[in-house]
Amino acid sequence: MKIIVPCAGRSSRFPNMRPKWMLNAPNGDLMIKESLKGITHNPQDLIITILREHELRYHITKGIEKCFGFVPSICMLDEQTKSQSETVYKTIEQMEVSEPFLVKDSD
Repeated sequence: MKIIVPCAGRSSRFPNMRPKWMLNAPNGDLMIKESLKGITHNPQDLIITILREHELRYHITKGIEKCFGFVPSICMLDEQTKSQSETVYKTIEQMEVSEPFLVKDSD
């Protein structure tokens, strides 16, 4: 089963900072890693959806690799969507997901 983690928001409540899911939890891990604790999954089944502008500005895939020890599938969107459900839809479409999936928030 695929796990889709939509992380393509602007994090407007946290201006001039990395996206909130890339912030550190009190234990030092990234929020996205904390959000997935307790969910058993195959690393190949993890899909994280991000904005291209965040990748260019913050080099998110390097941070994700350092955090998890591997690079999950990354779905990169050129524009912010109108909602989390639209982000998931675009992820399914772009990544050609045709099997059961779980959507997990990133924080």
